[in-house]
Amino acid sequence: MKKVLILGAGPTGLVTGWELLKKGWDVTILEKDNIVGGLCRSWNYKNFILDTGPHIFHTPNKELKKFWITNFGDLFSQDEYWCKNVKGTNFDEMYDYPLSIESIKNQFDKKLSIKIQKEIENLDKDKKKYATNYKDYIDSFIGPTLRKMFFEKYPKKIWGISTDQMTPDWAPSRIKFRIKSLPFYHEEWSAVGKYGTGKIYERIKDNIIKLGGKVILNSEVIGLERSNKKITKIICKSKSYETETSIVISSLPLPISSYFLGYKSKLKYRGICSVYIFCKKKSILPKNVHWLYYDSEKIIFNRVTENKKLSNSLCPRNQSFITAEITYSKDDKINKMGKSKVINRVIDDLIKVNLVKKDEILDSQINFEPFVYPIQFKSFKEEVNKTKNYIQQFTNFYSIGAGGDFNYADSQVLFHKSFDLAGMLTNKYRKFYSEQKSELNVNLNNKVKTKDVKIGEANKTFIIAEIGLNHNGDIKIAKKLIDEAKKCGCDAVKFQSYKKEHRISKNFKSDKYFETVIGTEETISEMFNRLHLNHSQQKELFNYAKSKKILFFSSPFDTDNTDFLENLGVKLYKIASMDLNNLPLIEHVAKKKLPIILSTGMSRLHEIDEAVETIKNSGNEN
Repeated sequence: MKKVLILGAGPTGLVTGWELLKKGWDVTILEKDNIVGGLCRSWNYKNFILDTGPHIFHTPNKELKKFWITNFGDLFSQDEYWCKNVKGTNFDEMYDYPLSIESIKNQFDKKLSIKIQKEIENLDKDKKKYATNYKDYIDSFIGPTLRKMFFEKYPKKIWGISTDQMTPDWAPSRIKFRIKSLPFYHEEWSAVGKYGTGKIYERIKDNIIKLGGKVILNSEVIGLERSNKKITKIICKSKSYETETSIVISSLPLPISSYFLGYKSKLKYRGICSVYIFCKKKSILPKNVHWLYYDSEKIIFNRVTENKKLSNSLCPRNQSFITAEITYSKDDKINKMGKSKVINRVIDDLIKVNLVKKDEILDSQINFEPFVYPIQFKSFKEEVNKTKNYIQQFTNFYSIGAGGDFNYADSQVLFHKSFDLAGMLTNKYRKFYSEQKSELNVNLNNKVKTKDVKIGEANKTFIIAEIGLNHNGDIKIAKKLIDEAKKCGCDAVKFQSYKKEHRISKNFKSDKYFETVIGTEETISEMFNRLHLNHSQQKELFNYAKSKKILFFSSPFDTDNTDFLENLGVKLYKIASMDLNNLPLIEHVAKKKLPIILSTGMSRLHEIDEAVETIKNSGNEN
């Protein structure tokens, strides 16, 4: 029986553990709190049910929708959800979000509306390809006026840094202006936890226990022991767990895991302070509005939600409550303010924005969650890579989930990632046959030579500028990159040649890791389609590189593009590591008799042998 210890009983830890138990694994989950759910937990306070925040279960995926309804249908309350941006000196101006043509025409001042529409009509959207920060990206997408109104103060309030210091990754990949004002998740199935989000995860915990799994509460991890690239012991405050023969799955925040393993990461998070204000009134927010956004620096909170409007089972009939969310960083003024002062400030600001009156307030509560929003400063990817590369050396350790991936994600993404990790761990083909073939007599050239290329032995080092897809689908950028490569003294520039819609399947699992609503990242398949260069553009770049006296070649991903490159006149080919076991493609390329650069990343020796043997048998020794 396979054994696994999971650190954290949040969504990722619970779903992964549940799925592994179904496959017959021995599962133990360690959780520092006295309840499960992590950032999605719920708890009772007097006659109210509180959540760490308003969590919407939404998905366009039919399989996930079916899974949710089958397992938790009685725990869901399904509805449409609406929100507004609050503006104005007196906080009495409300604008639809997401924005729409209808709202711009009907909710904005006429003069302002005309100005915005003209800016949108005259946008040079190619500028977004050159954007190096959030501010420039948004300007090129929707214009400076809407950016200043909705996408400047609010992002800074959330992330704690100005928009010109934020990576453009946080910018929406496709801001759509809807024709009409519609619910937030109008294209998806959506629901909330009828009795709190945590009830869904408590049911998963119960299912885990029924299947023989263990969920041990009040077990905070304080250290990990390691030896020979393996985690050997998990140290909790109350007990230690040997893991020499177990797999360890961590949903702890990535910098915490890396710290326990000996690497001090520079990655940081913003936290959320939730303040719950209970009122003796049936309703608090405007009619048909579930939550409001505030970007004003004069108001301490950035979002308020009336939980009763999400589900009327969360509080008494004649009462209601608001959850006011405040983002903060470690040791900032919010964190140092003290609980009572934060609560009093929230009450004062709720009165200021005309949502409650002093004599309507019954009670209050407060909760701090320090690890919620990963701060994506400009160079954060480099530090993410360093941190992940360090922890990935430990062969029995997996870091997943919103915290473990250093990526803010909602329920649909977390469920998909949990399903995929459990599927990967239980796949009987996971450990590939890795013995080297015993008899191979493949002698290849120690140097290769064509009219323009001499590589190997006494020849000078051959330096290739890997342009790949960094042209962002723009031929002007591609030419500029060729110029820079030439200026640097590179010998060649390399691109990628593939068929649009064919490079990555729309069913590729990572596509499920992206939300498909307004303001989120594009999917992997969408990205490759956007970055595609057609044959005419590649021919133009080939001739441009030739005029600059620098070699142009490419990685073909199919036989048609191999033939196209041959007709173009390339002097060598590159096989991508993802195609090392695509023997029909390798054979087709090899028969062109041109030098081949064969990438072997992530490969086993027997796979390399097969690829090399295929090239040799095709009569190509270069």
